[in-house]
Amino acid sequence: MNIEDCEVGMKVKSKNDMSIDKVRKGDVVEITKIDIDKENTNEGGYIYFNNNCVGVSSEHFELVNQFEVGDEVYYKEYDKIMSFRGYKKDGTPIIESNKTGHLYSPKLSRLSPLKKKDELEPGDKFRINEIIFGVLAVEYDEYYNCKSYFSKIVNGNHKGKILSRLSTNIDKIIYE
Repeated sequence: MNIEDCEVGMKVKSKNDMSIDKVRKGDVVEITKIDIDKENTNEGGYIYFNNNCVGVSSEHFELVNQFEVGDEVYYKEYDKIMSFRGYKKDGTPIIESNKTGHLYSPKLSRLSPLKKKDELEPGDKFRINEIIFGVLAVEYDEYYNCKSYFSKIVNGNHKGKILSRLSTNIDKIIYE
């Protein structure tokens, strides 16, 4: 894989075993940093993953197909949910607007998979009625048999109020 094809946040698959972080052939890692160095490497630089301080030549990795045809994806640039249609020969994704039918070919790092109501993490936001909550912590509620989000109201008259909300009550997940 060429260093120009790499982006921070992109997931790549190892082509072979490595001693760094005990990465094995076929393991998928997320790029956390890129160091372009065209003079000292064949592929033009190093990628870093898992916040590791040692870079690895990008030639040891290949692109991971993160989405399947028909998946709904969040397109950050337009703040819209769109349909995934496939990959071009060079690995660039193709997505389609659900409203207009227009096709787009964004960088992979600009797409996110949609989360389910029980997959939220601290920092995520959701809406119940017209109130937007920011997730602070996640616990499993054994009584209601679902996830409970310890969250803070981020809009309206009660902004800053801390509440616990069940995942089953969420109306919409907010993507940013």
